[in-house]
Amino acid sequence: MCQIQITERDWDTLKDLERLFMIFVKPTLQMQGETYPTLSAVIPWYMRMFSKLEAKMKDANTLATVSAACKAALEKLDEYHTSAANQTLSHSNVATILDPRMNVHAYDSMFSDLS
Repeated sequence: MCQIQITERDWDTLKDLERLFMIFVKPTLQMQGETYPTLSAVIPWYMRMFSKLEAKMKDANTLATVSAACKAALEKLDEYHTSAANQTLSHSNVATILDPRMNVHAYDSMFSDLS
């Protein structure tokens, strides 16, 4: 049994992975078809996930394997976001801007650190 016993380092890795996966829980629940999500909410959720993944990846307490998982998740999210948002007329961008709950201020708050 000693060969398959979970070590303290293994538990630390599992706990860190749980924190990583929690980044995706709320967006997944909010974007499920049965909750009738609107297209305007997609971009803000992408931006929140990007932000949380980048913070987790840069956190000094994040294990190297989890940091690598964050990087892979960021690359995949970027791939999805790029294919959805960089069309000639991005429906998700237009929907976000025209949604009275979001409007242009959604982009202002998301990109405030760039200015």
